[in-house]
Amino acid sequence: MISPVLMFCLVFFALGSVITLSTIFHFLFSAIQLSLVGCAIGYLSGVMFDDDNIARGFVMMFALIFMLTSGGLNNAANYPPVVNQLQYISPNRFALENFFRSITTDMKYDEKL
Repeated sequence: MISPVLMFCLVFFALGSVITLSTIFHFLFSAIQLSLVGCAIGYLSGVMFDDDNIARGFVMMFALIFMLTSGGLNNAANYPPVVNQLQYISPNRFALENFFRSITTDMKYDEKL
């Protein structure tokens, strides 16, 4: 619980979003869900492998693939077809979409821009 709450405190208010109870809960619960998915992947690797180094490498491989295919590092539409399909199982992609939607829900944009 410490990591998602710290991320929420550091990121949410720095983004300049409209502060409502709905956006706060949506952002915070999305951070908690992403943290729980990360814990589940770590637990899965711990159950699958007896060696700590192999388990950490397995988790790092999945974390890098999920970050790459989430669209946070690159435009996911430019990937080869096999890699492009990985974005649909990436928890990072869905968390980024949730964060973006929670922040931009009540935002008002200047018509001059």
